[in-house]
Amino acid sequence: GGQTALNCALDLHRHGVLDKYKVELIGASPEAIDKAEDRQKFKDAMTKIGLGSAKSGIAHSMDEAVAVQSRIAQETGTAGYPIVIRPSFTLGGTGG
Repeated sequence: GGQTALNCALDLHRHGVLDKYKVELIGASPEAIDKAEDRQKFKDAMTKIGLGSAKSGIAHSMDEAVAVQSRIAQETGTAGYPIVIRPSFTLGGTGG
């Protein structure tokens, strides 16, 4: 189980290994795992069913992070603070 198993399951699916050896995932489809793991797909799914989510954005540099914060402040009519900046993916432990 865990993140490693999810990543392996998605990679095996994407490379056709599951189909080739007629392996069926039990409990969650590759599509469901992908939707849960991909932040934008998850946010879109929640919006589609009427559930709100925190304003967010993706940045690859500090300048992009400031631009995301500015956009959120403008959209919400607030100062845009407090904000949380975190890495996209971690291997557990702190920082995630």
